[in-house]
Amino acid sequence: MIRELSIACCVLLVASASPARADPKRITVDATQCADLDSERVERVLAIELAEVTTHATRTLTVRMSCSVASMVRIAVDDPVTGKELSREVPAPAANEPGRERALGLAASQLFLASWLELLSPTPPPSRPADARDDSAEVAARLLARRIVLPPQPPPHRLEIVALMGGAVRTLDDLPALVLGLGARVWIAPRFALLLDPSFITAGFKRHRGEAHAYDVLLSAGVGLRVFPERMLDLGAELRVAGGYGWVSAQSTDGVSIAGATAGPALDVQLGAGPTLRASRVVASLRVIGGITLLSPVGKIVGESDATLAGGYIGLCLELGFNLGE
Repeated sequence: MIRELSIACCVLLVASASPARADPKRITVDATQCADLDSERVERVLAIELAEVTTHATRTLTVRMSCSVASMVRIAVDDPVTGKELSREVPAPAANEPGRERALGLAASQLFLASWLELLSPTPPPSRPADARDDSAEVAARLLARRIVLPPQPPPHRLEIVALMGGAVRTLDDLPALVLGLGARVWIAPRFALLLDPSFITAGFKRHRGEAHAYDVLLSAGVGLRVFPERMLDLGAELRVAGGYGWVSAQSTDGVSIAGATAGPALDVQLGAGPTLRASRVVASLRVIGGITLLSPVGKIVGESDATLAGGYIGLCLELGFNLGE
């Protein structure tokens, strides 16, 4: 009876000192059945949540996680304090959801806390061998009264590298322009990213008296937005401003008209929107793009309309790449 009263009194006390960090060897997480789940991160969360208990424990706290059931994660724990095994099922966070390991670690810590609630029961738990007992039971009861609240953590910066290919139409009389490039996306928040894309644009122009080819080499910077960051199939929008260098080569075909080559700076503003599929670390996007090239070299063939990439345009762009993680 004296033991139960002392434990109950400990539960009512709120300690002012911060708990020590636990020895990570006192906590083991087996997540081999959950693809792409970082068990070491889950162990670190549990080490912080249960630091007071594991610091005094003589046996390892074991956690097993199974993702065999669709959209659910089964968490089972072996509690050395009470000698019990508890389990529960929780909704599975998306594979690319920031803080996935932290959420599952907190869910596992709740199972241990539920097991330790029996320490406050008027009926003591079944006795255990003397060599298996330690002072972690009293510390576990005290931990029930002082839950460790972790401060909100910023989402990890995730880097995506993509290769892009697309086409854009400026006028019905000219051939579509071909767009090739690479892209980097740094997600500084679940819904917002910074973009940096080098690209190459080329188009051909056919006239009655000649033909021309235009080329722009651009480096664009911009911002990206995700509407459903927690879903595998997402919708997004991107705004870019690009600058670079362009040139146009033109030649006449009738032997009379005059044609020549020009070169100079190029400037472009573009808006894109469309769906994105993220499966594990693979990223695939289809964008409807539209914009205006404010500045681009102009090729001239006497008696014909100008050959240039300048002006408004609309097109499609396909992006394929990988998420490189943090």
